[in-house]
Amino acid sequence: MEMDRRDARVAARDAQLALDVAAACEGAHGLDEEVRAKLLANRAEAWLQLARWQQAEEDARAALEYDPCFVKAYVRVAKACGGLERWDDAMAALREALEVEPANKEVRARVVLVRVVVVRVVVVRVVVVRVVVRASTTADGEVLAATRVPCHAT
Repeated sequence: MEMDRRDARVAARDAQLALDVAAACEGAHGLDEEVRAKLLANRAEAWLQLARWQQAEEDARAALEYDPCFVKAYVRVAKACGGLERWDDAMAALREALEVEPANKEVRARVVLVRVVVVRVVVVRVVVVRVVVRASTTADGEVLAATRVPCHAT
């Protein structure tokens, strides 16, 4: 279920408030690391909904420091890295998630998705590289016309 931007902002604020309360209470009765991991991962999801990829990645990775078996946090790292177009890092996070939970269907589906995106990115780059531009210029370097020509016709 996608949340709208207002809900995501509220969720991020609420997660921060919960983390602040947890920090204040830490000395009194100690906060469970699993709860801290969930709070950070929830805030990471809110950042993802707001397309704040770097903050989402930081919170998801922090959640994994508290609970290295938290598969949702790995998925959120992967989503954030995907938003930053760091596909190798996204795939690495998904591989780590599969080490924790090899049969997880969401992780397996996301691995396939990342592979498809990477193939598309490579294809687009190849197409762009194959385009050659021939330009006509004046004696002082001013471009008069530029045309795209096939690679083999230089």
